[in-house]
Amino acid sequence: INFMRKSNEELIKIISQGQVQKFVAYLNAKGEISEAVKKAVFKSKKPGILKAYINNVFPAGSEFYNHQDLVARYANRKTLCTYYLYHRFDTIGQIELIKRGVIRIFSYYVGRSPKLTKEAFAFLVSEGKAQLVKYYLENCLEAEDVKDFIEFGNLKYIKYYTKIATASELEVVATVVCNLEDKELKAQIIKECKELRPWLFVNGEMC
Repeated sequence: INFMRKSNEELIKIISQGQVQKFVAYLNAKGEISEAVKKAVFKSKKPGILKAYINNVFPAGSEFYNHQDLVARYANRKTLCTYYLYHRFDTIGQIELIKRGVIRIFSYYVGRSPKLTKEAFAFLVSEGKAQLVKYYLENCLEAEDVKDFIEFGNLKYIKYYTKIATASELEVVATVVCNLEDKELKAQIIKECKELRPWLFVNGEMC
């Protein structure tokens, strides 16, 4: 017991000092670490230590879900592949993945869990890199999410979507636009999205 306590104390010291190589060497040699050491890892907030732990320890267990923002921020693609077998990100993890801004990692995630939460979707459209937003609109936007997307009011991406949308998708967009309560946004969409206009006519008049 004394030996184990001493080992834990030494490892916690390595973590607190940010000695990444020593920490990785320990993980490679021993594999398992105590709960006290795990807490020290996440408490340290040191990127090198967090990356080493997240990418060298099998990503299962409540600590990965409880710290999913850090998993999304620091996990490599191999770790994320394993993580997705057992877990799904909720809003906090999805937003962190969007902040990371790496299309290869983002596309891999939405390719397996294509449904972003409404809050994460709103963040993507307002704050995400254009490459990520366009990928999502091209590959993942479902009919039931169009209303939220239009109401976010990002005219740049609404215009982009109407350019790439199929006829059936344009029909869905037109229905949403015709029923918009925000009259100013509705007028802007009609003005800017020429591809949508043919779908906005009802009984010969613009809806």
